Amino acid sequence: MRGLAIAQAKAHAGRYVASILAVVIAVGYIVATLTLSSTVDASISKSLASQYETTDVVASGRE
Repeated sequence: MRGLAIAQAKAHAGRYVASILAVVIAVGYIVATLTLSSTVDASISKSLASQYETTDVVASGRE
């Protein structure tokens, strides 16, 4: 069984390389997207919170 697996890997090496490359690209895309999303979220939160830094009380109306 192991010999058959090795023979198939040798016969279709390009297919395995393409599959591994596709997985690496997909994982990289997901990591980059999540990192960018987290960075933008933190930046917006910090930007919105900075305008209330020196206030003691914030009053808002009923909704």
